[in-house]
This record gives sequence, structure tokens and C-alpha cells, in this order.
Amino acid sequence: MQYVTVARAQQNKALSNVSSAVLTDLIQAASAMVARYCDNDFTQQSYTDVLDGNGLDVIPLRQVGITAITSVTITEGATSTSLDTSNFAYEAGTGILGFAEDSTATYAWFPKGFQNVTVVYTAGEDEVPQDIQEATVQITYAMYAANASNVSPDKQQERMGEYSVTYRDASVHSVLSQAGVDLLAGHKRYEV
Repeated sequence: MQYVTVARAQQNKALSNVSSAVLTDLIQAASAMVARYCDNDFTQQSYTDVLDGNGLDVIPLRQVGITAITSVTITEGATSTSLDTSNFAYEAGTGILGFAEDSTATYAWFPKGFQNVTVVYTAGEDEVPQDIQEATVQITYAMYAANASNVSPDKQQERMGEYSVTYRDASVHSVLSQAGVDLLAGHKRYEV
């Protein structure tokens, strides 16, 4: 997954002369960091979630930005039942899948169970949002700058006499300014 192109990253003056190979690696690492921080992948693709049934008529999927439901299968014991996707409605922004009000499905809820609900769906953006792209470029630059100066992006403080070292939190906050964190804030997914 890459949230920005090399050309987009090179629009940052400090990265304009960095080789494509180095930038590609840094962009992939920065994109993965953004995805972990936001708990969401912004590239459009197919996902398969195997979930624990919760006994409710709604169930949260792992991704937001749902664009289509491909299949829903409920397994009870040795019996698997594929349900018609027209029986479901979803909230794209929250990743919540539920039975439609006019559902004619065999089930009206997701039976409680361990990994007994399998949902195949498409989620993600046609184009990665601009604020996500900008945060990815900022992280790419921070990692490049830390590498170029031989400074660990994790290291916050170091002392020589009676040697001491203090490490930062190894997260988005360690390589991104507050403005960059603010760019991601609207996309961060929180567990409820």
C-alpha cells in the first residue's frame, strides 16, 4: 500500500532529490504507519472479515468506507448459510453492517459464536484523501531526515557521562508534528 506517489513526495523540497527506490521504501513504511494509527486502510480493495457473531442485528466490520457487500455467510456447527446481500444495509462511514428492515433472510441477527460470520466486501477510497497524503509525505520526510542524520527517530534524549538514553513512543507521534497528527485526527478510528 502506498498513499502517495514518489512524484507527490518529491514535491516536498527536502525530498526532491531523493532516489525513487529510497522514497518508495519510505512511502510504504509511512503509509503502513498511517494505516495502523488510523486503524483503517484507505486504498480501495476487497476484504474478508471472519467475525464473532454478537447476537445483534448489526456487526462492525474492520474497515470503514464500505462501497459494496459481496457475500455474507453464517456458520452454525457444520452448516454454513450464504445469505443474499440484498438483505443487508451498511453505514459506509462507520463500517457497520446490519440486516435491512425489509430483510427476508433466514436470520434476523448475527448468531453468537466464535468466528461464525464471514463477510466479503469492498472498502476504501477511489483516491486517498489529501490530508492522508500530506501526513504520509510528512512522515516520509521525518523518517528520511532521521536516517540521513543518523539519528534514531525513536531516540528522544542521549547523555554520554554515565551513559543514559531515553526513547520516544514509536508511533506516528514520534515522527509527525502536531499539525500532521491533526491531519489524521478525523480519520482515526476508535474502539467503542
